Amino acid sequence: MFIIDYKNIHNSNELIKVMFERLFKNDVIGYTLYVHNLGRFDGIFLIKELAKLDYKISALWNDNALLKIKVSDKESKQSITILDSINLLPQKLEKLLEKFNCSVKKGVFPHLFVNSNNLIYIGVKPEFNCYSYSNISEEEYKNLNND
Repeated sequence: MFIIDYKNIHNSNELIKVMFERLFKNDVIGYTLYVHNLGRFDGIFLIKELAKLDYKISALWNDNALLKIKVSDKESKQSITILDSINLLPQKLEKLLEKFNCSVKKGVFPHLFVNSNNLIYIGVKPEFNCYSYSNISEEEYKNLNND
């Protein structure tokens, strides 16, 4: 499933809402979704948003690491399981893509550039300092596409 109708989605909360609404409109009984690094901030953020949407949530933790989330939809009576793929493939996504000879490469993201006013930004690449969490060199930054 791809969410490409981003014109009507203005923030990550709406994205999660649309994604799970669409997901539970299908027959997803017994489905397992994998999220890389779920056990960190992303998993906690996901649980928080799904709870606001009135899904039933149960989670399995191990030493403050989130291992599994079960999400149940009261309306459709379906549930899915979300697991952290880093437990199966304990490497960074960039390295996994290389090992599996994927033609797609993991990009870098300008975390310090993003705010609520530019979530659907289209334009020239942000300044170098916006990529500080990506740990790229100035040379790698210069080689990024300018658009």
